[in-house]
Amino acid sequence: MRLYFDNANFNVNKITITAGGSDPNGTITCYRSPGSVTVNGNLNETGWDVTKVFSKATVGSPNNTASFGVLWDNTNLYIGARVLDANLFSDSSDPWEDDAVEIYIDANNNKLGSYDGQDNQIIKNYNKSTVFTKVGISGLQHAWSSIAGGYSIEMAIPWSQLGISSPAAGTTIGFDIGYDDDDNGGSREHQAVWNGSVNNYASTAGFGSLVLSGSNARMRIESLGEVAEAQTVEYYPNEVTDKLHIKTDGSYELVEVIDGMGRSLQVESMLDKKDITLDMNGVSSGLHLVRLKGTTHHHVFRIIKK
Repeated sequence: MRLYFDNANFNVNKITITAGGSDPNGTITCYRSPGSVTVNGNLNETGWDVTKVFSKATVGSPNNTASFGVLWDNTNLYIGARVLDANLFSDSSDPWEDDAVEIYIDANNNKLGSYDGQDNQIIKNYNKSTVFTKVGISGLQHAWSSIAGGYSIEMAIPWSQLGISSPAAGTTIGFDIGYDDDDNGGSREHQAVWNGSVNNYASTAGFGSLVLSGSNARMRIESLGEVAEAQTVEYYPNEVTDKLHIKTDGSYELVEVIDGMGRSLQVESMLDKKDITLDMNGVSSGLHLVRLKGTTHHHVFRIIKK
């Protein structure tokens, strides 16, 4: 995947990001974590690229912006997700009736019409310390965190609990993710998933595929000469004190602020928006990248936070 931003001399540089590349529909490449992952819901380790959107409606008319990312090491499969939602509730005994992220695993990737012994459904709620699993998982780590405009979840699933003793490049499992949306308390009104259907809780037939890569998730910046290319993004100021204003052609889904180590600092929805103003008061000083993500295209520029 190639992303472009204007540097201080108004040249264009190339950024190659191994995480979040152009996978076929229904497939996500899972890159190795470049370092240790602390499961606290913050998703701020280098390597996280939580920009894969999941928005396929299965119940009601979902109106949230949700995205996810995955990483792995020899011990765990890591899953992170962010949900931007203005109305959050955590008041039901059944976890799927509240605001929550659901993760679906088909460890032997056989995509059957019913669950077998290597399949699982995991639900992590907003504002709850507990987690639901259809089949118990020893050593499961999970957390949630409040973020601007919504919440995030983070999870580490031991490979041993999936029946996979030696994960390696090319290992493929069935995988899906979704979110439950409760807008007014009581029962869930909406649900959206990445690839499957409303029957994900009982059938793995519609799951996508998660494929392990032997490459580390990383960000690499390579300098290019000046390139003449039409731009569809305007932004100001370049040196930001508190507010960053962005104008686009309306074709982007997310905007993300990334620090010099490749860590995601802030994510906002761009769905149905051409313009957005980011509150940068909580962002640390220094040089940062701002990435706009569309369905099939990206745009990146850099700013200085004063």
